Amino acid sequence: MDHLIEQLEEKAEYARLFDFYGELLKSPTKEMFADHFMNDLSLSEVAENYGVTRQAVHDALRRSEKRLLEYEKALRLSEKYDYSTSKLDEISELAHSSKCSDAFIRKLEKITEEIRINGF
Repeated sequence: MDHLIEQLEEKAEYARLFDFYGELLKSPTKEMFADHFMNDLSLSEVAENYGVTRQAVHDALRRSEKRLLEYEKALRLSEKYDYSTSKLDEISELAHSSKCSDAFIRKLEKITEEIRINGF
């Protein structure tokens, strides 16, 4: 069971990195990666869709995983996103725990939500 959870967590992490850096991958590797990690197709299904072997898909996915990790190591966008999100949460919590007016809290929540949506 622990192995399955680890696999799911790893898959989720690669899907997250793909959200940040997927456009930097080349076609058709990018589409293969999306089909497998985002659309949950098996290696065999992806291979059939692209007219290649299962091994070719496996190799392409491993190269993509490596590239995504390299992009994150160099650019740290995912890490910065997590940090910024946690700071926005702290701001929101602070506003709710202080004696700020309701209007001030609503304005602060609106600003933090705009940053969450548009700022990343």
